[in-house]
Amino acid sequence: MNKDVQNEILKLAHKLFYDDEEYDFNIEIKKIFDYSKKTLNEQKLYDIAINEKLDIKDLSDLITKDHIERIEQNKKTNNDALINKFIESNDFKNIEELLNKINVSSEIKQNVIQKKDEFLQEIKYKFSDKAQEIKNIKMILIDEYQDFSKLFFDIINAIKQFNPDLRLFCVGDDWQAINAFAGSDLYFFKEFKNLFTNSDSTSLTHNYRSAKNVVYSGNSLMAGFGVPSKFISKEEGNIELRYIDDTDIRPYVERGFVGIHHRYFIECMDIISKDPKMSYFIMHRESTLANCSELKKFENALAYWCKNKNLKVNFMVDTIHKFKGMEADAVIILETTDNEFPLIHPDSEFNLVFGKTAQMQLDEERRLFYVALTRAKTDIYILTERSNISDYILKIQNFIN
Repeated sequence: MNKDVQNEILKLAHKLFYDDEEYDFNIEIKKIFDYSKKTLNEQKLYDIAINEKLDIKDLSDLITKDHIERIEQNKKTNNDALINKFIESNDFKNIEELLNKINVSSEIKQNVIQKKDEFLQEIKYKFSDKAQEIKNIKMILIDEYQDFSKLFFDIINAIKQFNPDLRLFCVGDDWQAINAFAGSDLYFFKEFKNLFTNSDSTSLTHNYRSAKNVVYSGNSLMAGFGVPSKFISKEEGNIELRYIDDTDIRPYVERGFVGIHHRYFIECMDIISKDPKMSYFIMHRESTLANCSELKKFENALAYWCKNKNLKVNFMVDTIHKFKGMEADAVIILETTDNEFPLIHPDSEFNLVFGKTAQMQLDEERRLFYVALTRAKTDIYILTERSNISDYILKIQNFIN
């Protein structure tokens, strides 16, 4: 079936089975047929008519008269067939509504009720079976514990009701807690010992990824927020600050390179061309650069340039959040300006309703920049504008070449 038409039918199914409003089945199907006239041939329309039981009067302008009689003869049969398929899927949500919307035989209705009861009994059996399995669990390892939330905490407590002797092993980095928008709450990290009795914690401070200056810049940014990291690498590392105000765009004006985002693009070309053997993460605070260029288009343009230059470069362009947990030889941070780092939305004051203060939001923005810096093994390139430089740059200026 044509994908667009299939999507329309799925929307209709959702309306009919799950919405509170009442819908006329035949009118809604007719809408789909009108939508599909240009994409479906006569035979496909006929097949849908059989499966969806559309009234004959609504089909008069869509199918030939030869098909009318066959549709009438098969309407009752396919009505029951539709319900049988629904039974086989074990989807019993709002089953009474479904039975009321579609006329079926009493035999089918009884079959549905019986199947529903059997299904619920099976669920109860499976649940008790799973409860026994939960009792046998000795330990649960929770990674990325800084992203823990109330939902996960409730799940752990539910498991402990069946298994009070359960032990937890949690690993996390509170300096990388950047997912509050998804429900994460550092409260569970900070209150670990109070939330889980008879527990203990230890700090893993050695950084095995990054060069000395990368580690030191991260420590400087996060000064006062916890135990600093120690570097293991023998590399010094290179952190370079570039102002796009100084970018020479004269060779590119004829190509239409006149926007601010073009200056960032030129700087990326220059950085990559000097050492194309390195891997690069090119990242931004948002999915759009300088309010005018989508990061995906930026990436495609850069890939096209590399191809024309016969450069086989391993690089990715995306938001900082997408690079969490990843690493590259070099990191290029785009638009490191005061209105991007930190980025506080005008409506963020409404977060106070959920207990998230302005300071908590600023702290998370700082952690986000820390994540950006520490994706790098050896090199960091920070691109900014002289009149709009981010305060975060000032906090690491002692380590910038």
